[in-house]
Amino acid sequence: PVLRTRAMPAERSDRREASQLRAMECELRPLNQADGSARFNFSRSSVLAGVHGPREGKYSQKESGESIVVVNFGAKGAVGSGWDRGNEAVLRECLEAMVMRSHNPMCVIDVTLQPMCDDGAQLAASVNAAVAALIDAGVALRFVGVGVCCAV
Repeated sequence: PVLRTRAMPAERSDRREASQLRAMECELRPLNQADGSARFNFSRSSVLAGVHGPREGKYSQKESGESIVVVNFGAKGAVGSGWDRGNEAVLRECLEAMVMRSHNPMCVIDVTLQPMCDDGAQLAASVNAAVAALIDAGVALRFVGVGVCCAV
């Protein structure tokens, strides 16, 4: 088999060199009604995250001795078509691994993400915005995870 590669252009559409990383920016507490919030930008990919909780769960959610992490994406069809239930599940599993769920038994932690702009790094920006919002809300974490976007 023959492996064919494409030559990278000297300059990308966003004027970055082939070896340059996307510019990163994080703003804490852009939302005043949430327990914790953050906006994370990877160049032109931007996501706003809000955390509500930990709060007491509904009766059906109280069976577990650990808290439950609920992930919701707002305006799924508004910015790009890359958002689906698979991304929600991946992000929920990542956040559940990070959160010390035994610290808040029978509670719910709601993480709401609003995609603002997509330039190819929206899932990674979502992970970073969600983690920053959890930290802002004071939720105990086992470790701080990060999202990255890379191409081979």
